[in-house]
Amino acid sequence: MAILANMTGIERGMIFVPLFILLFGLSPQEAAGVSMATMVFGLGAGSLAYARQKRIDYRLGLTLLAVSLPGTIVGALLTPYLPAKTLELVLALFLVPLGLRMILRRGLGKLQPAMQESSYGWRRVWTDRGGMEFRYFIRRLPLGLLIYFFIGFVAGLLGIGGGAIKVPTLILLLGLPPHIAVATSVFTMALTALVGGVTHGAIGHVLPIYVLYLIPGVLLGSQVGARLAKRAPAAFLAKLLGWIVVLIGFAILARALILRPS
Repeated sequence: MAILANMTGIERGMIFVPLFILLFGLSPQEAAGVSMATMVFGLGAGSLAYARQKRIDYRLGLTLLAVSLPGTIVGALLTPYLPAKTLELVLALFLVPLGLRMILRRGLGKLQPAMQESSYGWRRVWTDRGGMEFRYFIRRLPLGLLIYFFIGFVAGLLGIGGGAIKVPTLILLLGLPPHIAVATSVFTMALTALVGGVTHGAIGHVLPIYVLYLIPGVLLGSQVGARLAKRAPAAFLAKLLGWIVVLIGFAILARALILRPS
């Protein structure tokens, strides 16, 4: 899971939280806390790998974090009081069509070598460590900020990093190339996990023994995933993202409707 998480920008919390509840008998609050604390290490290591590749859009990432982190804190603080079932249903019904759109959309992974004259938005240009030049315009930023606040809230409440929504939002809504979207998503999720993990720890939801057992695997997987993402074609990366989003959507839907009592 750590390899896929850092390769696609989608966090393992989407799978870990249900598994912690079903296999280890943790409460939803404890599962969220352990998931958040574990993601700090895996996504932090992945962020360092992408930083070395020079593929993180820090300016955009920090802008989005300014609105998502408050939502994460609020969501984490509300976990003892709010049932997550309704949010899970909404999230699942949002993820499935979003993933299908990424799978079926043509030309998503094609990166243009130069900007088109009709392009508009926040202009971003730089060259990564391997010499590849990225040129794009960030569009519809106000809507992106609103979505990121909601993502932060859901992340804090459910113990997930929100990558299943973040990466498609960065690509389809804001207009980032897939490689930059994945790297920036991992960077923002690492900081989101840190804030969420600290908040959950403060209210007693983090079980250190589970975190310690998971750290070696997520550290190794994060480095492998970042290297695979660097070599993967953008079109393949976008399709892989789409399929993972769809599967995660159905998994969350099953968790909300079947696996957990209402």
